[in-house]
Amino acid sequence: RTPRVPTTFMKTVMRRAPLLVSLILAACAASQLPSAAPSSSLGPGGTPSEPTAQITPTPSVPHTPTGAPRAPTPVPLITLPPGFQPSPDPIPSVTPPPGPVRSPIVGDMTLLGRWVTHFTAGPANGNGANIRVPAERIDGTVLQPGQQFSFSAAVQPVTEPPYHLGGVLRNGRIVEDGVLGGGMCSASTTLFNAAMRAGLRIAERHPHAIYISRYPVGLDATVYSNGDRGGQDVVIVNDMPNPILIRGYGRRSKVIFEIWGVNDGRTINLSAPAIEGRTEARMYMEYSDKFAPGVQHRLYDPYDAFSSVVSRTVRGARGNVIHFDTFRSRYRMLHGIIEVGRYPGD
Repeated sequence: RTPRVPTTFMKTVMRRAPLLVSLILAACAASQLPSAAPSSSLGPGGTPSEPTAQITPTPSVPHTPTGAPRAPTPVPLITLPPGFQPSPDPIPSVTPPPGPVRSPIVGDMTLLGRWVTHFTAGPANGNGANIRVPAERIDGTVLQPGQQFSFSAAVQPVTEPPYHLGGVLRNGRIVEDGVLGGGMCSASTTLFNAAMRAGLRIAERHPHAIYISRYPVGLDATVYSNGDRGGQDVVIVNDMPNPILIRGYGRRSKVIFEIWGVNDGRTINLSAPAIEGRTEARMYMEYSDKFAPGVQHRLYDPYDAFSSVVSRTVRGARGNVIHFDTFRSRYRMLHGIIEVGRYPGD
């Protein structure tokens, strides 16, 4: 026997039917809203190589149909992150954006080049801030094909804070607190080596006035600004057919830069440095009234003078030469200084 539904219950359902339909439609509409793409940090093998601050992705733009559905423009060899939505009317551009951008796009990228420089935090580098801050500001930069990257432009503005006074070579002597941002060359040298070993085009690089032993011989890269009068910079160009991602990590006693991208098969060969004209520097003592009589203080070490030549050959997947560079460096001699507390009558 089929049970009968009470008449009163049926009347209640019929009266509330419009409200139930409205709630169902509202739930369906909410399920279509796009969600923000999660931030990502890439490392070798798809896992983070260094624990670092997550890159904040640009919020995705909701797709508002304006007619017939349109498929997004495909990006060759790059897998867009989950949640990415194209603009309603994507229009391909034949020119790259005007400058580097920060983006979470990693997809099928692999590690192309990496370099690490160790340092001791102290007055010569703003207690490490002048090395770590550039790495933090550069981290996450994406270069589109054909775009160039300027280290000096990327680390601006140089103000205190976050930068501090650091070392500079002035009038033949090392001054530990001589210039704001002094010591950031550890970051520029590290980025140069990562990009150079990734096979990218190097548009500008300058050696230091003296050779600093924590850098590879003939492959250091100094930066210096004279304001409107110019200066020295590290400039690299993405000459690959796909975007590249620059990762920077500033640690307590080391700085790391990595270049990520789609491997196009190029290979890099570096020659051993050819060193000529070495002149050995000496140690000298200077009397000083800053210390007790007889107390010695090593102001700085001696730096030998010499010239160095390192060549780099970058070949494409078919063996053709893409780049042939000769990195020439000429380092000046700087004698070491030991300060000695003066005795009465000295």
